Amino acid sequence: MAKPLGLVREWAFASPDYLAKAPPLETPDDLPLHRILLDTSRPKLRDTPEWLLEKDGQQKQVRVQPVLSSHQYAPLLSAAIAGSGVALLPAYVASEHLKSGRLAPVLPGWSHDCWPVYLVYPYRHPLPRKYEAFIQHVVPRMRALLEAGIDPGQSGIRPPSPE
Repeated sequence: MAKPLGLVREWAFASPDYLAKAPPLETPDDLPLHRILLDTSRPKLRDTPEWLLEKDGQQKQVRVQPVLSSHQYAPLLSAAIAGSGVALLPAYVASEHLKSGRLAPVLPGWSHDCWPVYLVYPYRHPLPRKYEAFIQHVVPRMRALLEAGIDPGQSGIRPPSPE
């Protein structure tokens, strides 16, 4: 059985310190001027480092030159917090750091890749009570977590304005 939970979408984030020192980042076309922290977990990105960003049905493909590549979010998150550049991360990965002010969303409304998340479990009839209890506990929490990942740029948290 596969129960749909929601969608994961990646958004661009950087530290306020990085944004204060870096060139303005107002549109995807500004990305080549920035230090990029690249997720290489998908084979296509390893061969051709490009970000395909989408906003309101409009797509923009931007070739990027990464200063750091990793196939896991943890090093990209750490590097972004340390002020090393701009990373694409799911909002659930960045949320605590957005609240603390260590990260800021950039390019509000523009998102990268999107994929579905499912809770998968073996079919049994009747469903064992421990499975049922687990599903009832996990499903609403995962759905809330994934729904919270909808455009962090709309949260009112904005990068510092250049002075």
